[in-house]
Amino acid sequence: MTKILTCSELYELSTHPKINTISLELLREYYATYLEPFKYEISLTGNDDGGNEISRTIDLRFDKDCFCHLVATKKIVKRSVRSNDLYKYFGSNGYDNIQNGMINFDLFKTMNRKLYDLNKSKFVFFYLIPLVMDNAKAVLFDGTKLQNSDVDCDIIFYDEINKKYIHLGVDYNEKKGYYRPVTFLVEKVTEANSGLKFIENQNPLLVGQIHKVSAIGSVVGK
Repeated sequence: MTKILTCSELYELSTHPKINTISLELLREYYATYLEPFKYEISLTGNDDGGNEISRTIDLRFDKDCFCHLVATKKIVKRSVRSNDLYKYFGSNGYDNIQNGMINFDLFKTMNRKLYDLNKSKFVFFYLIPLVMDNAKAVLFDGTKLQNSDVDCDIIFYDEINKKYIHLGVDYNEKKGYYRPVTFLVEKVTEANSGLKFIENQNPLLVGQIHKVSAIGSVVGK
């Protein structure tokens, strides 16, 4: 099975990779290449549950310390490491420790094989996040409308790609003054599953212009 060695190879795939062809470090590098250097300025309109009109342009940024949360690093290892050592597995520390090789898929398998297996869809479909953001649909998300779910975010951006709904949940960070990604979800469409769990019964938002802006402020795509 041929390994995917570069971010560009991963980005250009026409079908999702096999888990054995990618690495956690490749996903981190992919994030650092296609998401972290940019912010998205996205105009949204719609209505809340009370019928109040929503019209806003949000500033969404993919900060370094968000990556580990999106790939569930802390969740996978938290029952296998001392509480005093958990800081090594999330945020900027986790990001750095993936880059230096301390955290990888083999470690996940050793620490909690069950949770590693449950999160494989996050790993193999992670490469779709930039593609979703280029053509995103959106809902104003209210987690209380779902049963048995701990998803907590303000807005979910999503798209259906190859019979899979790819979702990116974002929330406003008061301290930073902009939106950041807080959850990444994959729902496969099957005969038994519509894939709409996180979308149906939520208030739709019309996505207007999407400006992808580089760190120095030049528009690099729409």
